[in-house]
Amino acid sequence: MNEELVFRIDFLILLGILLVIRGGSAFHVRRSGERLLPDKQAVEREGRIAIIIRVILFVFLISFLVLYSPNPPWMRFLSFYLPVWLRWGAFILGLVSLSFWTWAQIVLNKEWSPQPQLRASHSHSTRAKHYLLASFSCCNQRG
Repeated sequence: MNEELVFRIDFLILLGILLVIRGGSAFHVRRSGERLLPDKQAVEREGRIAIIIRVILFVFLISFLVLYSPNPPWMRFLSFYLPVWLRWGAFILGLVSLSFWTWAQIVLNKEWSPQPQLRASHSHSTRAKHYLLASFSCCNQRG
C-alpha cells in the first residue's frame, strides 16, 4: 500500500470522527431543547448574508472533501508536494485538535453552543478551564 493511500484513508477516518462528534453534540443540544441554528437576534447582529455565506461555504467544503477523497484524475492539478513529515505532522495536529474539541464539549456539557451567543440560562463560571474553553470556542468559531 502506498503512502498516499494510507494518508487518504487516515484523513477520511479523521473526517468521519469529526462528523460523528459534531452530529453527537448537535443531537445532545437538540435533546436538551436548545437551538442549533442562529436565532433572530443572531441573524440581525451578523446579517442574513453572512449566515447564508457560512452555509454555502460549509456545503462547498463538504462537497470538496467528498470529491477529493477518492483522488480523481481531474483533481490532480490541485496537488502539490509536501514533505512526508509535514503531512503527518498536520494529521497529528488534527488528532490533537479533535481531542481538545471533544474534551471541551464534554466539560462545557449543555453550556456548549454551536452558535456563540449569550443566554439568560447560561451560568457564568470563573474557573480557569471554563474561561479558557469559552474563549477558545468563540475565537475558533469566529475564524
